[in-house]
Amino acid sequence: MTKLTIADTNAKIAETNAKIEKHEAVCAERWRETVYRTKRLELLILATLFSIIVGMASILSKQVF
Repeated sequence: MTKLTIADTNAKIAETNAKIEKHEAVCAERWRETVYRTKRLELLILATLFSIIVGMASILSKQVF
């Protein structure tokens, strides 16, 4: 088994650090995309809810008046 030198260890630490930073950047991008999709779904749900309420109100108003 070969003996690791300080330079080898520092190189491995730098490589691992670069991988972690890349991983964090990818995860941050995925998180932003998830938040964007969630907000889009919330807007879709609210629009659907509003449409249903307006539709029901118009049906009720036709029956009452």
